Amino acid sequence: MFANLVTKMEAQNIAQWYAIFFCVKLDDSAITTHGKLHQAFGDDAMSRAQAFHWHKMFSEGRNIVEDEQHSGRPSTRTSDNTALSTRTCSIRSKIGSQHDC
Repeated sequence: MFANLVTKMEAQNIAQWYAIFFCVKLDDSAITTHGKLHQAFGDDAMSRAQAFHWHKMFSEGRNIVEDEQHSGRPSTRTSDNTALSTRTCSIRSKIGSQHDC
């Protein structure tokens, strides 16, 4: 279910990036572009700051619509060591251990 939500969000972002790219090609202002996003996507439209950011990037010559890949793990992923450390601290606190976590 979470993966489907992420995929849906990515699809909405890509659709909005293409819409912004198109508006820039039509010489629409950032304000007009953001208004069109709200008209087309409603509550799912990206924030004003995001719309302005992408508008500026496309206005300055960016022609790749998709977001650039980032290296490393996503910041929301928990490593096995962190999970183990958290469980160890939880167990130590339950038994009254004096070791720092």
